[in-house]
Amino acid sequence: MADSSPEVKKYFFKKTNLAKQGEFSMNADMFRLLMAVDEKKEIFQIAKELNMNNTALKDSLSKLLKLNLVERINKTEEVKEEPKIEPKTYIDAKFFDILRKTLIENIGPMGDFLIEDVQNEMKLNLAEVSIEQAAEFVSNLAREVPDKDARLKFQKSMINEINKQTK
Repeated sequence: MADSSPEVKKYFFKKTNLAKQGEFSMNADMFRLLMAVDEKKEIFQIAKELNMNNTALKDSLSKLLKLNLVERINKTEEVKEEPKIEPKTYIDAKFFDILRKTLIENIGPMGDFLIEDVQNEMKLNLAEVSIEQAAEFVSNLAREVPDKDARLKFQKSMINEINKQTK
């Protein structure tokens, strides 16, 4: 019996060099997607892992492309099966030391209280924070930084730190 399942074209993206970027701001979905982009994974697989619906994926990916934070790779595959979801990767504890130091440099001693508040709000166990949760955590913290320049500096610095964790 012939297999009549439709073939699905897969699209792959990779992160660009963030050091070349100017100022930008992102919403939580954009931030989560940026942190999850992996040139070895197809974009719909990434969205599935993030529990991101097609509308949020299209909107976030479009904005990331316009900001030149990601670019499409001319690597396509024809597949006939569901992609496998890989186990979650957790953030290293050193990341939270850097996050705390960076936030305090940008907003002062209130950074400690802010970290604790957002951690409790998100019900995070800092020993088991996935890359995606870390991206959301940073995004939530950044929203609380009142000064735009400090917020952008914090976000950009933490994006680079999360990227280091994914390599």
